[in-house]
Amino acid sequence: MGRIGNGYGSEWHLQEYLSRYRQDLDEAVVNSVGATAINWLEVPLSASGAHKEWEGLDFIQNVNVASDWKTYWPPSRPQHNWDAVATVEIGGFKEWLLVEAKAHVGEMASQCQAKKVKSGRMIRTALEATAKCVTYGGVPTLAWYHEHYQYVNRLAVLNFLNNICTPAIPSRLLFIYFCGEDKMAGRVCPKSEAEWQSHLAPLYRKLDINLQSPLMQRVNSVYLPVTPG
Repeated sequence: MGRIGNGYGSEWHLQEYLSRYRQDLDEAVVNSVGATAINWLEVPLSASGAHKEWEGLDFIQNVNVASDWKTYWPPSRPQHNWDAVATVEIGGFKEWLLVEAKAHVGEMASQCQAKKVKSGRMIRTALEATAKCVTYGGVPTLAWYHEHYQYVNRLAVLNFLNNICTPAIPSRLLFIYFCGEDKMAGRVCPKSEAEWQSHLAPLYRKLDINLQSPLMQRVNSVYLPVTPG
């Protein structure tokens, strides 16, 4: 878990919403995903009692899913960190909601850092399987590995849960984009949904994302002011 800024940054703002503006957050999320209810998981604690992020699929207590995950994604690499995890009720059924929060454009840029041959091979196989589900061309572009790796490795988790593991685990991915961050000098911090979308559009093009694909229909976005009201 990265160090949380004091009064700034996506992690700070998300924790503020969860602790002080939960009603505003819940309303925005349920409207975005079409849910009738939402239940946020309490963040796990480290051995010292400090809060930490959920990692990998630790929130799912299923031995079969855990076993399948070890053959899908390198177990030795740092696992995916989630800014928050929740369950939502949609159509009378429970689904997992995995949350990524962003406050500045730089948080969308990342590269694959796999050094071991086996890890790189597993990641490549997982991303290739995911690209078949979410791109027009059916294959990863170079941006999948060299520009927006974090975004697509989150999609890979979504693909695993919904399409690959046994039993399938209905899940959704939620990106929370905070608008109006003004305490991060030197960062590009969009002030509105329209500004965020102007940066997201090139990302989708570089990744060849088909937003109408079934799996991308399970990717939702909400745009929240850093301070409600």
